[in-house]
Amino acid sequence: MARVRSNEAVSQEIPLEKLSDDRALTARVRGVDPKFVADYAEQMATGSALPPIELFRDEAGELWLVTVCTG
Repeated sequence: MARVRSNEAVSQEIPLEKLSDDRALTARVRGVDPKFVADYAEQMATGSALPPIELFRDEAGELWLVTVCTG
């Protein structure tokens, strides 16, 4: 499940299959940063809490994952 926060800062659980996943629209033009992936993998392996994901809803009502930009 994903959690989505509305403009009113309310969160709710959303089934992952409800998220839009159009790879043609990805913002990762240069691919995935291996260091970013390694950092997340280390946090997961040590049981650290990961930050919540953020979603936005488009005009058609579809939910999209907000892309995290690093460096």
